[in-house]
Amino acid sequence: MRHAVATFLAFVVAGTVPGPYILRAWPMNRFASAVALTLMAMFVVGASRGLIAKVRWWKAGLEMLGLGAVVAALAYASGRIVAGLVGG
Repeated sequence: MRHAVATFLAFVVAGTVPGPYILRAWPMNRFASAVALTLMAMFVVGASRGLIAKVRWWKAGLEMLGLGAVVAALAYASGRIVAGLVGG
């Protein structure tokens, strides 16, 4: 239960950080910046979870980063497919 609560709180905190789409004067490519910030947030959340779960922080960070990147890529691809099917 402690691990679940820690992971949930980490996702809530990381999800509330303003990103490139919120800030109007973002100087770089918004999509690329959002991807980079998301990957960094995934690593930080995983590393934080690793400290609480008593595993190597860098290993937990890389695990979260890898799994999150795969899931994000699949979600993006499925969204593109659905948008193509419905004409969006």
